[in-house]
Amino acid sequence: MKIHRSLLLGLLLCMVITTCYRADKYNNPDPSLLTLDNITVSGAADGSTPTEIKAHISSDATRAKRTVVFKTTLGSFKEGKGDSVLREASDNFTATAELTSTTVGTAIVSAKAYGITAKDKALVSFQRAYPNSITVTVDSFAISNRINSELIITATVKLDNGRKPSVGTPIIFNVYYPSNPAGPLTLAGAFVNNIRQASSDANGIARIRYSPGGVNYQGDLTITATTANPGAPDPTASTTVFLYKR
Repeated sequence: MKIHRSLLLGLLLCMVITTCYRADKYNNPDPSLLTLDNITVSGAADGSTPTEIKAHISSDATRAKRTVVFKTTLGSFKEGKGDSVLREASDNFTATAELTSTTVGTAIVSAKAYGITAKDKALVSFQRAYPNSITVTVDSFAISNRINSELIITATVKLDNGRKPSVGTPIIFNVYYPSNPAGPLTLAGAFVNNIRQASSDANGIARIRYSPGGVNYQGDLTITATTANPGAPDPTASTTVFLYKR
């Protein structure tokens, strides 16, 4: 009789477990339990202005399963590491991440929580942020007219309020003899490899190499740097360097 009772209890326990456990719920979770807002949005590629991405998780999720992992193909998350960031969902089961970028392009953002990857992805289109100021400096205030003499010219572009211009802002450099009131400015010397245009990096800096090339002149040269953004203001900066004969 004891054996029959044990078997009966075992059968009842098995029925309870089978009824409560749904393999499809745990092994094949419904992607709709995690969703993303802001499916298609625009942002400024200035490295500072954040674009918010929101993910909503199911209210069935326990507190231990409310961590959402956001991952992006472009830019970086505020307080994140590399291309991802962990965010805890709030009491309304919403997690928010802030994405920034200095690179123009479209970021594809995905979200994952307690084994579930959101079916939809957020697309953040980062638009170019144009600089509104530029400075130009040289690594020496004097240079000789020898053919192998070189000068490093550095231009730095900036935006206001601590923002940064987008990576890849084109900058055109020129070096002139003193201006001639009766005619146009005359280019002096040449840029190394005939390259007089450079693009700014993530810090808004662009550098280029210049050589006077043995010109028969002694005196000041004017160096200019100008951004080249079609349809946008092009700030210009200048400085001088003294060229002496050797």
